Amino acid sequence: MNIICKVLAVVLWVNPALAHSSDKPNTFEFKLHIESKRLNESRPFHIQLPKNYYQNKQQNFPVLYVLDGDNLQHSATFTQKFLASKQHVPERIIVSVPHTGERTRDFSPYFRYSQKVNLGVNNLLSFIKDELIPLVDKQYRTSDYRILAGHSKSGLFVIHSLIQEPKLFRAHFAFSPSLHHTPKMQQDIERFLKNSSEVNSYLYVNVGGSEFFKIKDAINLAKDSFRELSPKGLRHRFELSDLDGHQTTPQIGFHLAFKNLYKPHKLDFGYSDMSFTEVIQHFENTSKEFGYVVKPNVKELQSMQRYYFSIEPGVETLSKIHLIMEHYYPSEKLVDNNSRFYIQWLTNGAQSGFTYPPNAYPDEGVLHKVAHSYAVESQFTDALFAIDLALSIYPKSYKSFEYKAKLLEKMGNQARALKAYKQALELADNQDSQQRELYMNKIVQLQASTTDER
Repeated sequence: MNIICKVLAVVLWVNPALAHSSDKPNTFEFKLHIESKRLNESRPFHIQLPKNYYQNKQQNFPVLYVLDGDNLQHSATFTQKFLASKQHVPERIIVSVPHTGERTRDFSPYFRYSQKVNLGVNNLLSFIKDELIPLVDKQYRTSDYRILAGHSKSGLFVIHSLIQEPKLFRAHFAFSPSLHHTPKMQQDIERFLKNSSEVNSYLYVNVGGSEFFKIKDAINLAKDSFRELSPKGLRHRFELSDLDGHQTTPQIGFHLAFKNLYKPHKLDFGYSDMSFTEVIQHFENTSKEFGYVVKPNVKELQSMQRYYFSIEPGVETLSKIHLIMEHYYPSEKLVDNNSRFYIQWLTNGAQSGFTYPPNAYPDEGVLHKVAHSYAVESQFTDALFAIDLALSIYPKSYKSFEYKAKLLEKMGNQARALKAYKQALELADNQDSQQRELYMNKIVQLQASTTDER
């Protein structure tokens, strides 16, 4: 029986729930142990599954491995869940490994005072690589995108793991790493950076503003080395948290590390500053870093379109975004149509007489927003033009007739507004009882108003 089979046998014996038994199909937390051959001791660890783990049986999830799990688990879990709920980061499995009290033995590559090599740190790295990760990958639906996080001495270990096993984890979070304990690690860092031609990984390091000056000096020295010597593909960020001390850097650190890690997934207003080729290259590089295809988010592109149409009109930028949409979403006709509409509207003007070809017809909701933007500025003629365009494309839409009726009311044309409400009522019949009641009330009011006028 090989090592992994023995480990699985021990874990399943300790906690049968790990097998995802049918009587507990929605269990999200597991407290487990491994009888480690590498460490010659029993090591506990904790598994936290993401919210949607059981909903999509085909999905594999990235994994965050948290050292000092007894101290950092709650911060990591809270931050991950919050950011995932806001769709800032993907959902992931969290594996927390508490320390045993032997922090120097497990985490420090060198003994603090003698600076002699500590072999214990490599034993822990072997345990994670050869026992813990294979077990988690075997038992759960994991992707190969792994993050390692640690604080203080375990933050030191995070940097050591990057140097020794740069492909084991895709990202590394080191909060207030105790580099001042091991000056020799600066030489290891420089040697690693100089000898590496390409490293597809990410490193986040922070330090508190009120921390001991020696830890800040050592981290700044490492920062300079990464800035000057980093090989291709190694993205890094060092931050000073002014208001934090040594014990609180993980709390702010998890949030900032996640946000900075996934920042390349969004360009926001970068679309206006970058050429089409630069945008494509950016997402190709990002895909290479993360190990899966990353492309612009459709909602982000739509948001940029609305901005450069209504807030800061720009045909050139809209045309570029249109090309990006065609490149990444060639089958998304709705997205493509809205893009064409924005460009043609700005180029030809609202009432220039230009006839929109069938493949440029926009979404009805876009036309409603265009009409609203004109109505707010009391440009009712242009607003009405946009709604009539919507009705020419979507003649069965009672919502567009309702919008037209409201515009006509504001323009003082009660008779035409009454007619539009009647058309909305007819189309809403058997569709929306609440809307029908609203329309009937408006019809009664307008009929009374027009009668009074006579």
